[in-house]
Amino acid sequence: GRRDRPRQVMVYSLDRDTPCKTLQKVPREDLQAIAARVEALGIPCSVA
Repeated sequence: GRRDRPRQVMVYSLDRDTPCKTLQKVPREDLQAIAARVEALGIPCSVA
């Protein structure tokens, strides 16, 4: 069947403390690597 695709993806990390202490901030370089993989699929992606 037909697969829906997003028009755009935005990836971002935590900017403040959360109640869950196991969550960790993702380095910007990792976010950019994720964005590159998304864009390789033909989906625009931005890092915030």
